Amino acid sequence: MPNLTADYLVVGAGASAMSFLDELVHNSDLTVVVADRRAQPGGHWTDAYDFVRLHQPAAFYGVNSRPLGAGGPDLASKVQILAYYELVMKDLIATGRVTWLPLTDYRGNGHLVSLVQEGLEYQINITRKTVDATALLTKVPSTHPPNYRVEEGVQLLPINGLARISKPWKKYVVIGAGKTGIDAILYLLDLQVDPDNIIWIVSNDCWYYSRDALGRGGFEGPEAIKCVLASNTLKDLYKNYEEAGHFIRISKNFEPSKMRAATISEAEIKRIRQLKNIVREGRIESVSQSEITFKNGFQMSTDLNTLHVDCSVNGTIFAPPKPIFTSSTITLQMVRLPAPTYSASVIAGLELLWPKDEEKKNEVADIVSAPHDLEDWFVNFKIHLQNGKKIMQALGFQWLWYRRLSGVNLSEAMGVKIGLLVGAIQLLGLSERGQNQMIERLETIFEAEQITK
Repeated sequence: MPNLTADYLVVGAGASAMSFLDELVHNSDLTVVVADRRAQPGGHWTDAYDFVRLHQPAAFYGVNSRPLGAGGPDLASKVQILAYYELVMKDLIATGRVTWLPLTDYRGNGHLVSLVQEGLEYQINITRKTVDATALLTKVPSTHPPNYRVEEGVQLLPINGLARISKPWKKYVVIGAGKTGIDAILYLLDLQVDPDNIIWIVSNDCWYYSRDALGRGGFEGPEAIKCVLASNTLKDLYKNYEEAGHFIRISKNFEPSKMRAATISEAEIKRIRQLKNIVREGRIESVSQSEITFKNGFQMSTDLNTLHVDCSVNGTIFAPPKPIFTSSTITLQMVRLPAPTYSASVIAGLELLWPKDEEKKNEVADIVSAPHDLEDWFVNFKIHLQNGKKIMQALGFQWLWYRRLSGVNLSEAMGVKIGLLVGAIQLLGLSERGQNQMIERLETIFEAEQITK
């Protein structure tokens, strides 16, 4: 059994892991062993459908040391992202302080087992900490079966299969209302499929975040402050954000019951609204060769000339949160909303700043959970605002200015001429005063509506 010694063992090589590694390794002389069950870095991107793209600008995704995509509002593709992470890993290995072990399973206590060579195992002597980079593992349809029964012979495939179909189908039934379902519909429309031939099964109507709003200060800019301060209830918050063009829904005739932070543009939502066949009967119980049966008893007909596209897996149901920092472990989780890669770089920055003060680091980096229910977005938004102030105080403005993922230096990230002072204002959500006002108003609304999450 080969024995290796390293300061840190990082379990997982997905987007968060790579961002953490990039910040840790390029700003210290520390050594790291990185292990992943996959053959290449990139995490869930390796399993995602061929036509997937980022939903938010590449300027705010990836690692701090290397830009991603074409800059500005570019939405990088899967191919670009995987190639990017190969280069990032190459940069890390070139330091001479990173050992990369792909196709290797972590068994606990520094013990790693090869998935390709019987008997090949590693024991890592970890002088500092183990980093769990699997807590935010995003689920995708290609790696998880449908959450409903499917009769043998039914023409059903995960969204990945859309890029490989070889004949036209009479109808396409897209199952799922999240980011993946939207991507499937837009892809079919891109291929000139008649909107009348697409049936969309929506178990829950969702609020979506408007990508266009990012250019107007985002969800903590001047417009957002006005939205929050003009609200007295959770319903007011959504109404005001919608009227300001920050939140979008498919139809104003249906009140969304979920907010999972999927991002879409005004142009894309207009295309989605071409669909006339949207089925809102809740979750599916089963799909047979002739019928789709819902849990509420509703049935709709189908046939063998219909292709069913499964987009139903909820990719962001993660394990319950746990403290990010302990004396022996770091569990990568979000501390900024919705920014897993920037969050990981912040966690690495705090680890380098205070390597032995776990309580202090946990106080700065309160956990932001992935939103699902309507109240979740704003509960976590309040934590996001509070964390932003604490991160600024701990790491300093200079650290933020030179980290492209922070979004402070928008002149570099988005190709916009913007001054240092304006960058600081952008980070704080127009001003610390405005940020504090939002926090206070949100706390008042939560208390009035007995929101305790």
